[in-house]
Amino acid sequence: MFCQKYDCYFIHIQKIAGSSIVHFFSNNNIATSEPEHQSHMSAKDFTYIYPKYKQNRAFTFIRNPWDRALSSFRNLLYNRNRPDGYALMPPEIKNEIHFDTFIYAIKEGHIGGTACQLHYITDNQLCLYHINPLKVYQKHPYLNDNKDNVIVDNLYRFEDLHEEWKRVCVLFGVPHIELSKKNMYKIRDKVDNPKHYSKYYDDKMEEELYNLYHEEIDYFGYTFEGI
Repeated sequence: MFCQKYDCYFIHIQKIAGSSIVHFFSNNNIATSEPEHQSHMSAKDFTYIYPKYKQNRAFTFIRNPWDRALSSFRNLLYNRNRPDGYALMPPEIKNEIHFDTFIYAIKEGHIGGTACQLHYITDNQLCLYHINPLKVYQKHPYLNDNKDNVIVDNLYRFEDLHEEWKRVCVLFGVPHIELSKKNMYKIRDKVDNPKHYSKYYDDKMEEELYNLYHEEIDYFGYTFEGI
């Protein structure tokens, strides 16, 4: 998303309160632009579409991958009964979705790529769900150029969202208004009463997620049960 008025670029990584940030701009009649069907562009994509892209005017939020994976799984659960085809799954297996199988799907590469699809395996069945993919952020493709240089100067922690959003507003001169809770509160309230994300993992799942996201985890200093 590019906002000409405040000369800033928002790199919308999945599950980092991005919908709330986009809603903030639209709800306050602040014009923004992005190519159609390209709401999750990488910084590299921005450099192609906006030749005057400036990395010191770009920002995004980052999130602990163990927590982000659980959030993506919750998003699948919340959307599985939607009638509009956003999450398509056979009725007979709607109650057979488990987090460990979801992690397995990430490990096996059934989640990711550019298509908004998840191939989800359960009970020896291969099923197709139309959801936003949870991408594997090896070498930080959302943040890097072709030479693996980070080209987004302003990185903020999802874990301290409210305070970090204040810093975003100060940096770009945007009027500070609290972000609304888009998507997150619906999932947390309606799926279950959430525990800390670490309580949903066993040792094997924890290790598998680390092996997938170890570059991101190490680069940003994340730890399991930590930030």
